Amino acid sequence: MGFRRRRALSPSLRRASDLLSAVDAVSLSRATFRKIKQNLFFAFIYNVLGIPLAAAGLLNPVIAGAAMAMSSVSVVSNSLLLKRWRPLKSSDWVIR
Repeated sequence: MGFRRRRALSPSLRRASDLLSAVDAVSLSRATFRKIKQNLFFAFIYNVLGIPLAAAGLLNPVIAGAAMAMSSVSVVSNSLLLKRWRPLKSSDWVIR
């Protein structure tokens, strides 16, 4: 909403809009934190599998490099899924 339109709203509607913005911010922060946890899991799995195999000499360096690149691609791809996040609509709320 622009400044002029916001000024025209009644104070109660303005407060409700600000409250919904705060709820949206909390929802986005929770979604972001969830993605961070998922990305840490992906990186952890790569390291748990890759480091012992490489240390034992069972992993070709070219394959290890490709696996590391794929790990980075999976983390970035997973992070880009946050673009799908949308704010909640007022019709999505259920008053209990």
